[in-house]
Amino acid sequence: MARISWTCRLSWLIGLALLAGCQGPISGGYASVALPGVDREGAFDAAAAALRGHGFRIAQADPDLWQIQTHPLESVSRGGTDRLHEAVVSLPSRVRRIATVHIQKSRSGCQALCQVQLQRLDTTQRDVFARQREFADVPSDTPIERGEGMTTDQTATWTDLRRDRSTERQILQAIRARIGLSPATQAGRP
Repeated sequence: MARISWTCRLSWLIGLALLAGCQGPISGGYASVALPGVDREGAFDAAAAALRGHGFRIAQADPDLWQIQTHPLESVSRGGTDRLHEAVVSLPSRVRRIATVHIQKSRSGCQALCQVQLQRLDTTQRDVFARQREFADVPSDTPIERGEGMTTDQTATWTDLRRDRSTERQILQAIRARIGLSPATQAGRP
């Protein structure tokens, strides 16, 4: 009985620590640029306009959290998606970018943080290798497990590749330009 109680307490503390970690300040994985003398509302509007100027569509703009999230922007890329056969033959792959911008208050005004995540479409590869995990020649999965009755968007598998740091820098410079500030170097966060 004492052992069960100790285990429950430990798992409760771990859960509490994980929850507390999720609510901390924004950290790591964002490129940033200082916007001295600029109010958050102006920076927020400039960020939305800069994202639209780069072809992104706004999925969520939350002025209470000072955060903008975009819909995925899809394109076709040749090579550079971390696949061996693409490095050798340069076959085209569907990729997409999802941008997130946060506006934080600072001593001298505010700061814009930007992250652009690059993802690769891997649905075909997932389907090919899914059959190799089966132990019988006769399929035993149900139609819903095979994805029947679902749209292609619902069954699509996207793999995170890396951050698109070049696009992050372009968006941050576009924010500064829309506010009327000269280009500056970013203080990138790894």
